[in-house]
Amino acid sequence: MPIKIKADLKKMKNYTKDVKEKYKIELQSGAAGYELIRIIQDIIGKGISPVDGEGRFEKYSDSYRKDIKAGYYPSKKVSPVNMYLTGDMMGSLRFIEIDGKLYLQFEDKKARWHDKGLGNLPVRKLLPTGRMERFNKRITDLLVKALKKVLKK
Repeated sequence: MPIKIKADLKKMKNYTKDVKEKYKIELQSGAAGYELIRIIQDIIGKGISPVDGEGRFEKYSDSYRKDIKAGYYPSKKVSPVNMYLTGDMMGSLRFIEIDGKLYLQFEDKKARWHDKGLGNLPVRKLLPTGRMERFNKRITDLLVKALKKVLKK
């Protein structure tokens, strides 16, 4: 038996726009956005990429490991590869709004070096930046939870 649905498409368009705006606000200044950033930093701090399918970061180079063991970087450990030295890069994770769209990015340029594997660095994916890349399940679940919260309002 067919089901008929009557809907005012103009109202639906406004509703969708309203939901997008509320979701953006929830991520930019709400608890979900704060929690998202904290979880990403926590996952990276454990030496794991927040990008689905990437797994553990490649180990530090032998020369860098040698310098860490020699005490040149007192706050640094050889393992896990936690991407933390001064805290500048990890502390630069922010939501940025460009042309009405919300982006999550590291403002510190070192993040790009790691993400792209520039210079003598191996690729260590810090955020999903490629077309087919996605956040891992834990982060995706948090994003879905935030959207459901907005939809309930």
